[in-house]
Order: sequence, then C-alpha cells, then structure tokens
Amino acid sequence: GAGPRVGFSPGAAFGPSKLWPAQRYAAVADALTERVNARCVLLTGPGEEDTREAVLAAARTKFVDCDGGKPSLETLKATVSQLDLLVCNDSGARHVAVALGVPTLCLMGPTSPRYSEGPYERGRVLRIDVDCGPCQKPVCATDHRCMTGISVDWAVETALEILQEKSPG
Repeated sequence: GAGPRVGFSPGAAFGPSKLWPAQRYAAVADALTERVNARCVLLTGPGEEDTREAVLAAARTKFVDCDGGKPSLETLKATVSQLDLLVCNDSGARHVAVALGVPTLCLMGPTSPRYSEGPYERGRVLRIDVDCGPCQKPVCATDHRCMTGISVDWAVETALEILQEKSPG
C-alpha cells in the first residue's frame, strides 16, 4: 500500500491482563487497510508467538514482515522509528515509540495511567473506568472488562484521527 505505516504490537510481557484481544487488533488492521490503504506491520516479541499467530489468523490484511519471525529489540526500534502510528497495549513497544516521537494509540486496561503517562507521548490512550480497576494485576480476576470494553470502532476512529493530525490535508 501507499498509505500510512501502522505498527501493531499486541503483546505485553507483564501478563495477559494487559492484552487487548488479538482478533480486535486484526479488525483494526483490516479497517485501516480498507479506509486509508495502511501498510500494516505486526510487531511481537519472544514468547508472543501465540498472540502473533492469532492476529495473523484473524486478519484479512497481509502484514509487512520486518523481522523474519526472529524479533529483536534492534528490529523493534528500527521498525517503530519508521511508523506513522503504533497501535499497542501498555507495553515496552509503546515506550520505544514515545522515545522515538512516534504517535501511539495505547489500549490500556489494568494499569493506572498515572504510572505511565508523560509529557512526551504523542497520540492517545484509550481506557474505560471499571469498578475493579485499575487493578495492576498481571492476570484478570474477573472478566477482563477493562480491555474488552474498548471497541474496535473506537480504536479505528481514534487511529484515523491521529493519522489525520500527523498529516493534515
């Protein structure tokens, strides 16, 4: 595609409570490919093979292969530096993007934003307030509503707004 370069980082080393569903990442990639001809890159780390496979299985979009299936921190940094947007959980890839000045769309659930927000982030954090959070737990003790309450439509519309802000007109 000739559109914006959008990375997707669906993993989180902290634990499964920080994971937005893989199928939703796939749906956002499909929507951005349809709507703005996005070039989508899937970024996962060691130990996130199941998450990677789940996204690939659910997506119609063909993702750009940037690491040949052998992720490294060097490849992550090099790839993120070339993105127009990173769609991610509250994880390490988010912080790499912030350090490199790349806009992020962070899907945040169990983490309190006051632990990770800073003055250098460009983009947005999507989160909903729930009665059990922010719990700061690596594994959800209930129904993961803090993450499943974030809809695909909300993520797609926010991603489009961020991309428009990055290159108006």
